Amino acid sequence: MAKVWERKNKTGSTWKVSWRLGGGRDGSWQSLTVASSKADADDVAALAKRHGHRLTADQIRELIDPTPQTSITATDWCKRFVTSLTGIEPATRGEYERIIDQHIAGRPLGRIALADVTREHVRLWVRSQEGTLSPKSISNHHSVLSAALGEAAALGKLPTNPCRGVRLPRRDDHTVAEEHCYLTPSEVGLICGELERFAPWCADIPWLLARTGLRWSELTALQVGDVDLMGSPATLTVARSWKRQADGSYAVGAPKTKRSRRTISIDAATVNLLASRVAGRAASAWLVPGPDGRSRLPRTTFARHWSTVLNGPRPKPGETREPAGLVGAGMLEKAPRVHDLRHTHASWLLDDPTVSMYRVQRRMGHESITTTEGVYGHLRADGDVAILAALDAVTAAGPIAATESVGVV
Repeated sequence: MAKVWERKNKTGSTWKVSWRLGGGRDGSWQSLTVASSKADADDVAALAKRHGHRLTADQIRELIDPTPQTSITATDWCKRFVTSLTGIEPATRGEYERIIDQHIAGRPLGRIALADVTREHVRLWVRSQEGTLSPKSISNHHSVLSAALGEAAALGKLPTNPCRGVRLPRRDDHTVAEEHCYLTPSEVGLICGELERFAPWCADIPWLLARTGLRWSELTALQVGDVDLMGSPATLTVARSWKRQADGSYAVGAPKTKRSRRTISIDAATVNLLASRVAGRAASAWLVPGPDGRSRLPRTTFARHWSTVLNGPRPKPGETREPAGLVGAGMLEKAPRVHDLRHTHASWLLDDPTVSMYRVQRRMGHESITTTEGVYGHLRADGDVAILAALDAVTAAGPIAATESVGVV
């Protein structure tokens, strides 16, 4: 916890704010001296606390830099804010920096002095992106800007966060049903059968994704030791995930969210699929490795085979070919992405009215059931049936009884 100490001298008093980096006893001491007032020192302590005591003294100093606000642009502040963030993945920081460079710095809003940014400026900035970017992208850009300007408001550099109250484009222009592609078991089997011809080493992967609902980064980060085929029921444990780094490389890290770290039960068909993948292999070996049997399997490698099965081999430059693959031949009327196998898994679960949305949330690794409801709630076809059954169970009385008595249906 950050503490404030008063230090008296001949000219008056100054205040020293100190805290341990990370908040724990083993963290290095950080300190800043504030000469203005104890209230300002308390604000610095509150800022350190708000960031979980994970900011160094230099990072705090960057945020409270007394440089006149007329010389700090909105772009300058956003970059300073992102630099000070802690506890985020390198790829996430890189994405925030890309948003600032491409969608804030290059627009009128980014050139405005921080202290002059108003809600009208933000509203015009949002409007300038409509028509060229998706509602989801605009929302992501707004989130980065709002976080940065919210911090500026908390530090007194702005009276309020000008992003608050700005309406964003509706994100339901395309329904979830249109965005997702759900496959039947026979369609998944058809794709696996074609993969067996082109790349037999990965022919079982669509089944594994569709029967477990794992994200690609989770499935390919599984190790043999994460699978327990002898349990009752058999299970697999998601304990890690591949993370993209700022330089474009990948490294193993924690799963996407706290809920993503989970153990799920697996059915008999999945046990049979995994039996050959675990037999005689070291516990630390990748369960689903690349073609060499040892290294990480990139999504792009599998996606090439996936595309070949669906659409035929990619034509060479200058070459034209007739439609091929399952889609071109008319054997599959859908155009699924690899990630649609995860959506397919959820749809199979929700076909059974006895499977609760809560259980689907836990199995899919969603942080909140609101996410599960928002993404898959429309699949719950039995919902209206249950509602009508509940209403039919209510004893008719009053006007309803009178209506029924005259034969109104």
